[in-house]
This record gives sequence, structure tokens and C-alpha cells, in this order.
Amino acid sequence: MPILRSVIEQVKQAANIEDVVRSYNVNLRRRGTSLWANCPFPGHEEKTPSFCVTPAKNICKCFGCGKGGDAISFVIEMENVNYVDAIKILAKRYNIEVEDKPLTKKEKEKEERQEALYAVTDFADKWFQKQMWETPTGQDIAWRYFHNRGIREDIAKAFHLGYCPNAKSFDDTFYHAALQAGYKDELLKDLHLCKENEKGKKYDFFFGRVIFPILSISNRVIAFGGRILEKDSDKAKYYNSSELDDFYVKSKELYGLAQAISTIRRKDHIYLCEGYMDVISMHQNGLTDAVASCGTSLTEQQAHRISTYTKNITILYDGDKAGIKAATRAIDLLLPNQMKINVLVLPDDDDPDSFARKHTAQEYVEYIESQQTDWIDYLMKYAYANDINDIAKKTDLINQLSEKLQTIPDAVYRDICVRKVATILNFSADIIYKKIEEITKDIKLREQYKQTYQKDPATDYVPDDYVPPTTTDNKEGTKDETKDEGLDQYAKNILQLLLRYGTAYIFKDTPDQIGVAEFINAMVSGDDITFENDLLQQIYDEYLYSYKDENFNVFQYFLDHPNQQISEIAVHLLTDDHRLSKIHEVEEPENTDFSPDKEPKIIKRMPSDADELNDLVPKVVYEYKYYYLVDKQKALLNQMKEANEANESQLVFELMQKLTANNTLIKTLAEFLKKVVIN
Repeated sequence: MPILRSVIEQVKQAANIEDVVRSYNVNLRRRGTSLWANCPFPGHEEKTPSFCVTPAKNICKCFGCGKGGDAISFVIEMENVNYVDAIKILAKRYNIEVEDKPLTKKEKEKEERQEALYAVTDFADKWFQKQMWETPTGQDIAWRYFHNRGIREDIAKAFHLGYCPNAKSFDDTFYHAALQAGYKDELLKDLHLCKENEKGKKYDFFFGRVIFPILSISNRVIAFGGRILEKDSDKAKYYNSSELDDFYVKSKELYGLAQAISTIRRKDHIYLCEGYMDVISMHQNGLTDAVASCGTSLTEQQAHRISTYTKNITILYDGDKAGIKAATRAIDLLLPNQMKINVLVLPDDDDPDSFARKHTAQEYVEYIESQQTDWIDYLMKYAYANDINDIAKKTDLINQLSEKLQTIPDAVYRDICVRKVATILNFSADIIYKKIEEITKDIKLREQYKQTYQKDPATDYVPDDYVPPTTTDNKEGTKDETKDEGLDQYAKNILQLLLRYGTAYIFKDTPDQIGVAEFINAMVSGDDITFENDLLQQIYDEYLYSYKDENFNVFQYFLDHPNQQISEIAVHLLTDDHRLSKIHEVEEPENTDFSPDKEPKIIKRMPSDADELNDLVPKVVYEYKYYYLVDKQKALLNQMKEANEANESQLVFELMQKLTANNTLIKTLAEFLKKVVIN
């Protein structure tokens, strides 16, 4: 059966020749940069090693029998299978899905389109290079630009650097050349190699720019970047190809990977830079394991991809605020992928390119290899330098670092990092471990609820009969989080009912039936009452704004909320982690099997389902209003005391009226809630 070319490309990218050869119990021994063994191929027996594996090129070769090639060729020889079966064997090894069925018409069309796109990008790549190397304008403008920035000719050609001229006539444009060569107008537009102005006239998208082709790991051109040469231009400094289907997804790609992959595999290390010229300068100075993320910053997909090639990385970003922020974000993405991270900030706000132009190649390499520090030292020196000695900020700092440490999968590496953080901050490692455990439990709980909830997406709240994977019993010695929260506790009671039962009805057996959300909103907004906690108020406002939308999924909405604090609060309110206060307890006999002459034991429990909404919703709202008014009463008394001291008789009179009205409401609510008000 035929296999999709995209799958073959995946296999080629994943298959490491050394790993594949060793999986056949071949005893490889290192000699310099190569690995040697007796030939493992069937039918060739030898006493001296002539089989060579070259990790840098990802190939093998037996100098005795002459057989060799890449990992696919090796499997073909070892298993005595055809090309397709070898791909399947390797795909299984690297967990790559292969559909064992004939290509559908749609799949064939996709394959043909991919090949057509490659043909266009290959033509464009060669045309751009030709313009720089073989035309007077290209030599005078484009090559002079690269030459003045210290780029050698061999490096320029290795990176396929080129030029798209600002053509004076249509016949000189890339667009015209591509049409003349038989390439379809549709493909040229899809690849953003040409554009159309308001008058319908076609023009080269990259005109007047030097070109940086982006290659896949299999050395095929998939996209382009173009830098403007005009100074003080109001145009964007860089133009870049837009994403196109599965052909070019910038969030997955790394600039320079095709040129760097052999060194990455050999050195088991990678440098991560920010820009095209940074990568090129690194390679020119001998650090040929340098790449840059395509796009404005590193993505999860790029971080994961890097981790498949090596677990050792050095981040080389600018030392300004934007660079520090980008490096911190990159650390967050790389740590979960088991990466050992170093970071280097160049002096005098240099980037790798500008630094290279000020130093010799030897100075460049020596500095970069000797001055990098691990990610913890970097964050302490640059990102968190002002927080270490500030008590208030130090708490937040420990929380932030604990979140990063929690993501490290390797227990040994995590332990080393925890102890280093504790030493630097002069803080207890045990407390950091406890914080990490809390974060881990919370993540598991949220994930468990997410999975359970998605089984029934039509439900507007987490099911009552769901038992969470962790308990919230208040064991001796632990803090009861429902205490000492002040008014927030009672606001959360309202929000819990609103989020879980907002679309349900109360008093539904009477003509007065009303939705829970409508009732709560009328009771709260009618008295001009708000929540003192801004986060709780935002949750309240966002729910009331969205809940009538038939596509609104309350749990998913807050689970994916961009504000992490709001997300955490809402998720806890949607689960049983948040407990109502004791006023809402209901009493009932322990069991119904008691004799008439024996008093049944009465137990108290919290209402657990929507059957109690008729009583529960008003109680919760009135409870909040009661404590809200009590706080307001205290504030009014303080104001009246100040007004008395200032002899402002009119203000005192107005405040007394407010106090009287407020006190009447408090007594009414207290009677409803069966509370005792002490005057």
C-alpha cells in the first residue's frame, strides 16, 4: 500500500541512525566522530570492523560489502523487506501512525499538491539565488549587504541566501519568470510569492528584499523570509511567508535546522537564537548547532521538536526586557520536555550577529561556551533580580519558581534544581516540595474534572455524583480555608450556585418560577450590591454576560480562561472543593429504622443537589447581603465618628438616617437567617 509522503518525511526526521543500529544489538565503538562495528548485514561475516555509522550525517556504510545508507536502508537490509515495510517498522518504533490502506482520491490530490508546492519553492529558491550571484544589481545591492555584515560566500550559499529585485519592468519580476516556467498562478498566490494590488495588478511579494529561505529537515524549501534594505522605510523590516495547510506551519519549524541537524546529533546540544542573522553568524563562527524559532517566539510544538533531537539547549536571546521575557517563556516551554537549559546574555546589549562582528571567531566561541549559566542563575540575575530580597515579592517568586520546577519530569534533575533554588533564596527545600505537591494535585484534579466533564458536554455543571480524586477533609493541623476569608467566602457561595445552576429554575412548581441566574442578579443588582473582590466580580459579570448563549459551556469557558487566578477560583467553585457555611446545613434522621419509643439521632448534612435550590439560593444571597450590610454599618459608624469630631452636623444627620435604614435591613435579614444581632 502507498504511504503518504508526509508520513515518510516524519519517519526520516525521527529515525536516528545510531539508535536504529543499536536496536539490532550492534556493538558500536566510537572512533573520533564515527562509530564502528563488525558488519551486521546478513551474509557478510568479518573479523575486523568495517561497518561505520556517521551520526553527523545520519548514515551508515560497510566498507567491506558496500551496503549502507540511511536508517530506512539499514532496516531494508536487516529485515529483508521492501521500502514500504521498512517505513512501517520505523514508524511503529517512533509511534508514527501509518494508515495501511490505499490512498483516497483526496489524499492523492494532497500528495500531488504538496509536490507542486515543492516544485514552486525550489524554483523560487534557485531564482532568488541567481539574482544575487549572477546579476550586477544583485551583486551590488544584495551581496554587498551580506558581505558588509561579515557573511562569507560559503555560508551565504549554505543558507541559500538570495535576492528579489525591485524590478523596473514586469518581464524582470519573479512572478513573470515563474509563469514563463509553467507554474500556476494559484500556487504562486497560495505561497505568498506574489500579491495583487487594489487595481488587480500582480507583483512580487518580496520585491526589494534579501531572501532567507526556510528549509525542512529534509532540505526542501518550505517558506521564505525577506528583509528590506531601504533605511528609514515605513515598511515592515521583515516579510515572512504565511502558513499554508500542512506545507508550512511556522509554529512547528526552526530556521537553520536543516543546516544544524548533523551537529546537533553529534554534539547532543542546540543553540536557540532569535533571528535569521543570529543563526547565520553562529554557524559562520563554528557553532553550527544553532537554530531560531520561526515566528515571533518559541512555541510548544517547537520546544517539543527540539527535545526529540537533544535534551541540552542554550538560549541566546537579547538582554533587553523583551529578550528576558522571551527567554523566561522559552524556559517554561522547554522544562516539561526534559531539557537541560543554559542561557547566555551577551554584553553591551549585543545579539549573536552584532557580537560576531566585534570579535574574532575564536573569541566568539570561547565567550559563548564559557559564559552561559543554567536557567536558575539566569532568572535570578535578570528576571527576578528585584524580587529576591523583597519579602512580599519573594513569596510570589517562590510560587512562580515552584510552578516551573513542578513541570520538570526527571525527578533527579528536579531535585537538583529545587535544592539550588532553596540555597539561593535561603529558603526551606521542604516547603518548596510541598508547594510542588500542591500544584501537582491541583493540576491532576483539574484534568480529571475536565475529562469527566467533557463526557457530557451538554451538562451545564460538574455532576453532583462525581467523586473527586482527592478529598478536601479538614484534617487536624490543616487550615480551614473557609474561615477568615471575610466577605469573599459568602460571595463565593453565590458564585458557586450561579456557575453550577445558573440555567436551572427555582420555584418551578409555582407561577413565580424564575431562573437561578435571573433571581440572583435581581437580588444583588437591585440593592446596588457588588463584590469587593475584583476577581469574583469579574467571574460574576462574565457569567451573566455569556450564560444565555446556547453554545456557552461554563466549565470549559472558565477552565480555559486566560486569567489563571480566575480559572482556578471558578474551577473550584464548579467542583465540591468549595463548601457552603454551616447555616445551609439541613437536619435529618440518621436512618428511618427506629422504634416509636426511641428518639432518632439527628444528623446534619450539606445540601448536595438541585432539589434544595428553592431554599438554598435565597439563603445564600441573603447571607451575603447580611454580611455586606454589617460591613457597611461599620464603615458608616466610622464616618459618623469622624463627622462628629469635625462638627459637621448636617453630615452626621445624613449618616444617622443611613444607619437607621441599614440597621432595619440587617435585622430583617437576621430574622430570616435566624441570626442574633448584637446592637
